[in-house]
Amino acid sequence: LQWPRPPGEQRIVIECKVRRRRLDKTLEEGLPQTAGYMDRCGADAGHLVIFDRGEKPWEEKVFRQTEEFEGKRIEVWGMRSPAVAVGEVVVADFRGRTQAM
Repeated sequence: LQWPRPPGEQRIVIECKVRRRRLDKTLEEGLPQTAGYMDRCGADAGHLVIFDRGEKPWEEKVFRQTEEFEGKRIEVWGMRSPAVAVGEVVVADFRGRTQAM
């Protein structure tokens, strides 16, 4: 994302991943990718959003933690991922409510 912010602009990278295996493996893949995008874009901040489609309870899927990779601070967000058909857009808030668009 890029938008005006006095005195210039702010750039933020948001990388989204679907968790298909262990969380540490998803982080191993996602952190360097997010950091690389931050370098390429000259971003001030990076966020890695991990969607978990597993059958675990909500409390085990939602989290926030800060990681550092190659000197870059990256916020990692764990999110519940509703089952979505291809091409369907779903808006979800942080309380787990979803609405198909």
